[in-house]
Amino acid sequence: MDKQTEEILQKIEEAEYVLVGLGQEFDMEFFLQSREDYRRIREQLQQQNVLWLLPYVEAQFRKQYMPEMEAEIEKGLQKLAKVLEKKSYFVVSSSMNHKLAEVPWKKMLLKKERFVAPCGDWTKKQCPDGCEEGIQTVTEADEEQLQESFKKLQTNGFSVPDLGKCPKCGKKLVLNNVYAGRYDEKGYLKTWTEYQNWLQNTLNHKMVLLEIGEGNRFPTIIRSPFERIALFQQKADLYCIAIVTHVADARTCVLHPASHTHRQLSDEQLIEAGVAPDLIRFSVGIENADDIIADIEQALNK
Repeated sequence: MDKQTEEILQKIEEAEYVLVGLGQEFDMEFFLQSREDYRRIREQLQQQNVLWLLPYVEAQFRKQYMPEMEAEIEKGLQKLAKVLEKKSYFVVSSSMNHKLAEVPWKKMLLKKERFVAPCGDWTKKQCPDGCEEGIQTVTEADEEQLQESFKKLQTNGFSVPDLGKCPKCGKKLVLNNVYAGRYDEKGYLKTWTEYQNWLQNTLNHKMVLLEIGEGNRFPTIIRSPFERIALFQQKADLYCIAIVTHVADARTCVLHPASHTHRQLSDEQLIEAGVAPDLIRFSVGIENADDIIADIEQALNK
């Protein structure tokens, strides 16, 4: 266990409240974008004005092409949930990866849900006009429709899945996420209210904020609120943790392309792309130069 992990665990042990933010990197879009078929399907969804299908499409790509990585992330989050179970905590996510909601985010003593995902995913459906009938759960029959639609997309075909009709206006239902034309937010508002009420109780208490894998797609959900809390809450400690290495980021990053960004390519394709097995990419960020040098030295000395 490295020193930073030990420090974070110690801070969590000492804290009265813990707030966790799970960001867009959990969608693994950075890896998916390296696939030509994913880029083609995403563009097709945009052209057909059905981008609300994207969370399901991404879930299928993760399942097919990166199951080990997703399993490892799930395992890590389950360990985090175990660490937090005796704490007063909340988890807020800007990701549309439905697997995050399946982690047992419950406070041991209260048995209450401690997870909210304001962006939605593919497990619920809604009227495209946001009629008052509310949110419905995606059924097994709906999943069959979604799977059939995905198979057609993979073979350059296209069909909109039949998820039923709105009982009020009769329009075909769509998946309940931020890509829907009129996103129906009722699906998460109850838990969001509980989160806001919980947050009010943290004032002037020891608190740890863990921002994990966040980007800038939806900054008002995690990044901006977390930074604001850390600024005004004197007893709060903020830790920003990346789960994906971004070359050309503001942060200094080192990665091995053959096993990372180009992991889906064969040995022949790697050679054609100019990616040698021993190639290391090093991207210098905007941190203090002395800190970067010291970090490199300690890594090389291991």
